Amino acid sequence: MSQHDPRRAPANQRSVRRHNLGVVLRHVAERGARSRAAIAQETGLNKTTVSSLVGELIGFGLVRETELELRGTVGRPALPVELSGRGVVGLGLELGVDFLAARAADLAGDERHRVLVAVDNRDRPVDEVLGELERLAGEALAALAEQGLVTAGAVIALPGLVDSTGRLLVAPNLGWTDVRVPDLLAEGLGGPPFPIEAENEANLGALAEL
Repeated sequence: MSQHDPRRAPANQRSVRRHNLGVVLRHVAERGARSRAAIAQETGLNKTTVSSLVGELIGFGLVRETELELRGTVGRPALPVELSGRGVVGLGLELGVDFLAARAADLAGDERHRVLVAVDNRDRPVDEVLGELERLAGEALAALAEQGLVTAGAVIALPGLVDSTGRLLVAPNLGWTDVRVPDLLAEGLGGPPFPIEAENEANLGALAEL
């Protein structure tokens, strides 16, 4: 395919736009409510591009205009944009030694679903435990869908050594070795349209504290 093949342009443009959408969304997440002009200045994107990107993010329900107007400038007062909790959520699942849990939070950090079930998982069959976790996850997804929320991804906290692919290598307190927890859960949920990952519970706890 030649360098000037027009079929390449749309894909490249879409890739650049996805990248820029991520830049703006991440910037608002890290810096808080921002005017379009401030976002443009701080990210280096031009104002027209930022205005278009913000409009798209508002349409996706990822950001919203605040009610606070920024005054003291010439012309029409600016409405800053901030993260919106009405669009998407992340689902957290935990497989503990003596419990199973599910919790979902939106982009604004507000809790949208929570459930915890006390159960002794020591030396229980993998299929049995993952079946119960699958049920909790399915109920959470249904509850979130009823709220009009889209689940963007899920992470499973596990009490053991987890490799970079999410495979549980060993969990001495459970008596488990070499279990593809994310893959098995995804299969049980019918192949959901979002990524499912896994990590050691202590690592995720440290990340949450940070």
